Amino acid sequence: MLYPQSDVAVVGATGYGGAELIRLLSTHPAVNLKHTIAIDKVGLKVAEVMPNLNGLTDLTIENLEPEQVEVDLVFLALPHRVSATIGARYQACDVQVVDLSGDWRLRDPSQYTKYYGLEHPFPERMGSYVYGLPELNRAQIAQSRCVASPGCFATATTLALLPFARHGLLQGRVRVSAMTGSSGSGAAHSAGTHHPVRSVNLKPYKPL
Repeated sequence: MLYPQSDVAVVGATGYGGAELIRLLSTHPAVNLKHTIAIDKVGLKVAEVMPNLNGLTDLTIENLEPEQVEVDLVFLALPHRVSATIGARYQACDVQVVDLSGDWRLRDPSQYTKYYGLEHPFPERMGSYVYGLPELNRAQIAQSRCVASPGCFATATTLALLPFARHGLLQGRVRVSAMTGSSGSGAAHSAGTHHPVRSVNLKPYKPL
């Protein structure tokens, strides 16, 4: 079966999220992966940076401004705050955007400040992204030009509780105990993500 293809770019291509996107998109029948964009490793082949992607793409890491990227759809795999600014620029270019950060998941600027400890740079645009959980918002996602990918804990918690909620079986406050792998911290190095510290260990992550 032939699928109509969309030209796609991955921004933040050298992080863990970006690398996984490249792996998935490279073999998707409806995707023509056109650009892999980052501010580091520029000029290197994707497979040189991430050997596990060898044979999937011949693309080179590029450092391009949003206004230079001519595609139908952009995936943003960038840190919080950075993604908000870059995402707004892609919106201005009339490109469809899927954002993997937390910058566009919330609709209330005060909630963003509460949970992320920062003022949102574009509070007037909050609410312009559809929350990208297909099990809840499939129809809205299909009609939207901007989608905010939900976080890992939110996705796991929501999908686990959804059947109970739909059958009216949830009462009172729900408490969830969840764990994530160390790769959830991203590719950046820090004392808290160093392998000898994280390996075969369990560490509380923002318990309150």
